[in-house]
Amino acid sequence: MSDLLEERIVKLTVPAYEELEITLTNGNTYRAHMGAFSRVYCYPRTPEAWAQAFIGEDRIDVQWPDGFAVHLDQIVPRSKFSQLA
Repeated sequence: MSDLLEERIVKLTVPAYEELEITLTNGNTYRAHMGAFSRVYCYPRTPEAWAQAFIGEDRIDVQWPDGFAVHLDQIVPRSKFSQLA
């Protein structure tokens, strides 16, 4: 795995509630279940709220309108890895 400090998110999909799929600048794709964060007070509680995820301005995290965010170093360790190239 390359150094995450140098990577940025270039694509985000939300395949299901509590799941994220991100593609990084190195071409690698990671799909992760994020339910481990469900006790955070601003965690999106419905599939509709979860679907509002967007890539943060610095492209190092995924954010939601209610203030919840997860960063690359939280997503990648919980993911299944696939390489596009």
